[in-house]
Amino acid sequence: TSEYDVHISNWLDYFALEQFCFVDGEELIRDPFPVMRELEKCLGLRTYYQTGHFVYNSEKSYYCLNTKQGVQCLGKSKGRKHPEILEETRQHLNEHFHSHNIRLSRLINREFTWNKRL
Repeated sequence: TSEYDVHISNWLDYFALEQFCFVDGEELIRDPFPVMRELEKCLGLRTYYQTGHFVYNSEKSYYCLNTKQGVQCLGKSKGRKHPEILEETRQHLNEHFHSHNIRLSRLINREFTWNKRL
């Protein structure tokens, strides 16, 4: 989570909401095919991606892209285990970002999976 609402509210002064494509990164990680289909549609692109383009890498716990050149995964920093944080710290962060997340959802008329957990 972040303070995306602050920046997007400024951008909406210059661009219509329909000119933006928003991707939920957690949905992309969990199931990339429907997210990429939605993104192709939003961008007005021809359908390209098929379910076979995405291969789950159990070592990284992450999907990789299956191309003619072979399976390509993101760099070493992706799919890594994140350090544990204190529950008190997590709660403080949730409290700080909560109003930003609510405002973002209202600005773009979309609920994100990470917002439902807070």
